[in-house]
Amino acid sequence: MSKSHAKRFVQSAWTLLSFQLIASFGAVAVTGLAAFHVQQLAARLEADAPEAPVEAAIEVEGPLDPAVEADPGARDESTVAEVVRTPEAAAPTIAPCQRQQNVIRVMANVEWCDTGIQVQRGQRLVFSVRGNWSHSGEPVLEPGGGDVSEPRAIYRRASHGALIGRAGETTFLIGAGGEIQAPANGPLQFSINDIPGQFRDNPGYVDIFMQPAQEPHRAPAN
Repeated sequence: MSKSHAKRFVQSAWTLLSFQLIASFGAVAVTGLAAFHVQQLAARLEADAPEAPVEAAIEVEGPLDPAVEADPGARDESTVAEVVRTPEAAAPTIAPCQRQQNVIRVMANVEWCDTGIQVQRGQRLVFSVRGNWSHSGEPVLEPGGGDVSEPRAIYRRASHGALIGRAGETTFLIGAGGEIQAPANGPLQFSINDIPGQFRDNPGYVDIFMQPAQEPHRAPAN
């Protein structure tokens, strides 16, 4: 090969190598630029995307429906609304008083018993009471109760161990009996005057005979 041919070959080789280097650098630059643009686009899409709603905590006031407990996914908005609106447990039913014909027996170990009689405010009733009971120890107290009061008892203004009544939500003293006006409308209930929650070990009972008060006799008008 002549020197001129060799020189042209070497020049062609360097030219080709330079082109390849330039092409390689160009490809790297294009790749980096593309990655940069893709990253910017992803950040922009993430910023524009709406935030996922945060589920508010719901305080459940009642038992869940069995189907919801078995499958939490079934707890849709309507089911939650039903659970939240579940009413509170009803107040415990007052046990009926023991009765024998016209006599009502009130046990000392029962906090309240229901006579099944509805009274009206101002209705005059006559109570005749006998028996013995106690809020502790032997049943030695009469229906009027003891000589001391108990500030924690149901009716603080009455003696500890006295017979008390309740018409609707109003409590009143009956004690040894006599004529008493009903203080409110509602069901008539009886109890020994003791500390709520401490009735279980109370011994004894009292029997009550109750009847409407006789209207006073009025002389006929002339």
